[in-house]
Amino acid sequence: MKRVSGIRVPRVTGVPAWRAALRIARRDALRAKARSALVVVMIALPVLAVTVADVTYHSAGPTRAQEITRELGAADAQFSDAGYGPGPIVQMPDASRLGTPRGSADETENDPAAGRPVDVAAVLAGLLPKGTRTVTSQDVDGMVRTSHGLRRVTVREMPAADALLRGKVDVRRGLLPDEPHELAATTAFLESSGLRVGSHTRIKGLAREFRITAAVELPGDLNGEYLIARPHAVIDPWRAQAERDKRAAPPHPMPKEYYVAAKGGGVTWQDVRAANERGVLVRSRAVLRDPPPDAAVPAARTPGVGIGPGSATDTGDSRRVTVALATVAAMAVLEIVLLAGPAFAVGARRARRQLGLIGICGADRGQLRAVVLAGGVVLGTAGAVLGVLLGLGLSVLCRPVFEEWDGQRFGPVTAVPSHLLTIVGLGVLTGVLAALVPALVAGRQSVLQSLAGRRGVRHGSRVLPGLGLAAILLGGGLALVGGATGSGWAVVAVGSVVAELGMLACVPVLVGACARFGGRLPLAARFALRDAARNRGRTAPAVAAVTAAVAGTVAVATYTVSLAAEDRFGYEPLLRPGTVALLVDSYANEGGHPEKALPALRRAMEHALPVTGERADVDRVWAGADCYTRAAGDDCGEIELVRPDTHRCPLEGPTGQDLAERLSADEHRRLRRGPECVDAGGFSPIGDAGEKVLVGDARLLRTYVGLHDPAAERALAEGKPVLLNSAYAQNGRVQLRITATGEPLRTAGTPGTPSVPGTPSVPGAHDTPGAAGQGDRGSGYGRNSGHRGAVTPTRPAPPDPSRKVFLDAYVAPEAYAATPGVRLILPAVLAHRLNLHTAPAGSFYAVRHTPGKAEEERANAVLDRGDAATSLYIERGPETDEDDFFLMVLAVFAGLVTIGAAVVTTGLAKADAETDLTTLSAVGAPPGVRRGFAGFQCAGVAGLGVLLGSVAGVVPAVALRLVDGRDALAAMRRDPLIPAHTPIELPWTTLTVLAVGVPVLAGLLAACSTRSRTTLPRRAG
Repeated sequence: MKRVSGIRVPRVTGVPAWRAALRIARRDALRAKARSALVVVMIALPVLAVTVADVTYHSAGPTRAQEITRELGAADAQFSDAGYGPGPIVQMPDASRLGTPRGSADETENDPAAGRPVDVAAVLAGLLPKGTRTVTSQDVDGMVRTSHGLRRVTVREMPAADALLRGKVDVRRGLLPDEPHELAATTAFLESSGLRVGSHTRIKGLAREFRITAAVELPGDLNGEYLIARPHAVIDPWRAQAERDKRAAPPHPMPKEYYVAAKGGGVTWQDVRAANERGVLVRSRAVLRDPPPDAAVPAARTPGVGIGPGSATDTGDSRRVTVALATVAAMAVLEIVLLAGPAFAVGARRARRQLGLIGICGADRGQLRAVVLAGGVVLGTAGAVLGVLLGLGLSVLCRPVFEEWDGQRFGPVTAVPSHLLTIVGLGVLTGVLAALVPALVAGRQSVLQSLAGRRGVRHGSRVLPGLGLAAILLGGGLALVGGATGSGWAVVAVGSVVAELGMLACVPVLVGACARFGGRLPLAARFALRDAARNRGRTAPAVAAVTAAVAGTVAVATYTVSLAAEDRFGYEPLLRPGTVALLVDSYANEGGHPEKALPALRRAMEHALPVTGERADVDRVWAGADCYTRAAGDDCGEIELVRPDTHRCPLEGPTGQDLAERLSADEHRRLRRGPECVDAGGFSPIGDAGEKVLVGDARLLRTYVGLHDPAAERALAEGKPVLLNSAYAQNGRVQLRITATGEPLRTAGTPGTPSVPGTPSVPGAHDTPGAAGQGDRGSGYGRNSGHRGAVTPTRPAPPDPSRKVFLDAYVAPEAYAATPGVRLILPAVLAHRLNLHTAPAGSFYAVRHTPGKAEEERANAVLDRGDAATSLYIERGPETDEDDFFLMVLAVFAGLVTIGAAVVTTGLAKADAETDLTTLSAVGAPPGVRRGFAGFQCAGVAGLGVLLGSVAGVVPAVALRLVDGRDALAAMRRDPLIPAHTPIELPWTTLTVLAVGVPVLAGLLAACSTRSRTTLPRRAG
């Protein structure tokens, strides 16, 4: 029994008390529909998201039967050349990994038969019984005409309508090809090419025109761009056309794949092993359904082959994914608690008279707390159930969108009941946690204060900010020290979480501090800041929610931008950025005269591409037999740019690792980018233009190299070469080793011999023979030792095709050492004086912007109309589209959370400060004060949260990059040529959008959605 005002009231406990509390909470929720709907929506949204994610995750992957059908169709097995030659191989049952048996890899390296293709048809004839039905599939890449021009596409020859391949291709529109002149196209190709069902197209190399009869999709590769033709409709006619026209490029098809319908019990594991012995890879339906034990799989015991799923690495990846998902779920709960908590607090304050009346009726503090907690249970349950139901429907509606994103069709919709019940329980728990703090406050409030409508005065804690500051210092230091010492990502994560919790603990003090700076602001702004500081219990959770969301976004964005910077550093461009190249295909033009067609093609490119400035024409240069002819074979000449031994890269050789042990990452980066080491990892030529040496003039310097130096242009005009990489120079001279293999013996004008009448000399050129101390034996002349400088015809010595030439050269600054595709520019006159061969290689253009896909296709179409085989090279730089899209999604997510938190706080503030706003209106405040109050309150919450979140998010990203830096440094010291540069960059675009755009947008939305006028209530009486 409990005595209230002298009356003994029976105490109600247990289930009846909670039943009454739930009934009161339900009625209170129905009375305050707007506030209840706000809380329900805040709980339902993350529950909806988790439900969609769970259902999609369990439905995303195809079933095992669907996977087999996508690989094999209705066939029993697929046989293909493994690529190791006719020798034995080993494979895993699912054919995901394969290799050679232990010890046979070394044997096949020197075996000339190892590179020969395997006759899979002969293997099938000896392995499977007679009458086994077989169909084939074969891919070849070709240039296909689109609505814009020409594009490289994979053409697949396969009888797609055959019952044996049912399930590999799904028809969306039209009919599968039934004639040799018909094609089926994937929907991805049709969307990007501008073609449609019924359109006509051509494949370069074929005179026949094809008609597209069907739009299809590959269930396991929705984004794949393919054309599907009947067998023998493309490759064989293309090959025949290339044999008739030597200038036409022949097809280079991939090995055939054989699909078989075996008799009896299908293709067993014994059949697979028998095919492996002859170099054939097999995917068998029976083996995929019932794989053999590991003891019967030789590949599982073969080093380098039996490593895959189930290894320690995969377990670690799964653990990291689990931790990441758990972290995301915990952050979602934290966001809801921080956002919904103020709503329950305001509701409890507005119902304090009701709570006081319940207290007078005999309720103790625990029962008062139960009433407020019951509100969390009621609204949490409503939000959770609503979120799960909407999530189930949304996962079905959005299924096609998710399939397009993932690039494959999903399996049947799968919803796990236990998971859905857990999600509902999580939603209810979230509602209870959000109501926990308001319930504790309501339980501490006296009945007299509740009935009188007084809030009471509660001062902020002085201990909490100190603890928060200590947590910031401790957590930040732990994260940074953990990253610098290589303690691992777990230490970084713990330190980052501690620092962020410390930041959240300091939010109330920072909110109060902001109000002190509002004295000089307009009335609305001053009122908003002081109201936010006065009601920190409402404002601080919203600021904390914004801080948490923005911190995660900034952390991921900083890490992503830093990785992109690292990729840009390691990226090796094909061309100098801002340029394109039109180059001759030397093999395809063998026997032709591309120099006759090039002028027209060069002029056409100036109109087809966004060219700016002048064009730079270049020639390729060679000695001896031309390596780009089929007749030369391996017996062709070479021009080698010789690097002096004193300029070798110090990271190479036996002393490289010793030097790497003493280098920091920045020192290694500068050394790796220096002239001596820029070519240490290899050199990438541009098409058929040549190896490091090009023939050009001053336009090549200005247009492609970007070198604007009158001295360099003057050197080319005077017949001197321009060396772009100073590591190849010694005392201003450059050395060429010229090997004229396969060329007839020359008798005049050969460098290294004294000038013969009528033969021009080479200024600044000094020749040394292939063998020291002898004359140039390849010239047919010898030096008379008794008469230095005299020349007497002698009997030709055995020819030595190799000779060295030293040339005085202009040496460019170090900034041009890594110019893609060229290290030495020879003037044409010097190449002829050195008796070198030249031929037009193409042209370089400077462009205003990187040509798009449509521009490239139009240019390819122009080139196709020319009489020379040419290729267009476009430097597009490292791929950043996915990173840009990911950063945009992160910014949008953080912006929505920030605006949502600010709007929630503003709505609660308006409801809580309605009396104050009414008083201001009564004493003559202008109507715009209400709009200004809402706008400044919303912008203030968003701005402070973004500022704190940006600071808090940088810490874990920097710490993780320090961990990456230590790992990269260790890898560099094992292999000195591996880059160790791990830059740290801030996502300035994301930070600008969050720090400026989001608060301004939130303030404008709040101000525009608030009425400037209100109806003043009339006093009673």
